[in-house]
Amino acid sequence: MRRLATMAAASHALRLGPVALRPAQIALETPLSVVVRDLRPVLPGHVVVAPKRPVERYADLTEEEGDDLAVAIRRAQQLTPAADAFNVALKDGTSAGQPVAHVHAHVVPRVKGDLANNDEIYGLIDGWTPLDACGAPVTLDVPDDAARKPRSAEDMAAEAARYRRRGEPFPEPADV
Repeated sequence: MRRLATMAAASHALRLGPVALRPAQIALETPLSVVVRDLRPVLPGHVVVAPKRPVERYADLTEEEGDDLAVAIRRAQQLTPAADAFNVALKDGTSAGQPVAHVHAHVVPRVKGDLANNDEIYGLIDGWTPLDACGAPVTLDVPDDAARKPRSAEDMAAEAARYRRRGEPFPEPADV
């Protein structure tokens, strides 16, 4: 009984950016992560998975936290066995549309026909914020698919080489 009270107290102290999480919102916990429900779900079963430690950017997680976050995402998917697919999204940083300065992934269960246009899910996730107090979501100016040019095999090989060298800045795309 004492262990349960301690877990509830620990859960109550958890936050997602400015949002204090209530124990009733915690769907499950792993050693380093938490799965949160009832934060303005975009579709039924939508949960947010976050590290317990407040970390703004994914790259700043420890290796153990990153591994545990992946485990928590998989466990979150197991909470909704009726789903036949999932959208898993992580927006890393303000420019990517991250609404709160705390790493989190969206796990959105999907079933065939749940949206008239399947791609609507991206706009729903992009517009998500846990609270009105978080401000308006960041909108990204993304060119239409028809306006984007395919990259050559040489461009992709050069990009892969830069990834392998780590730390070398990526040049601005010439024709995006």
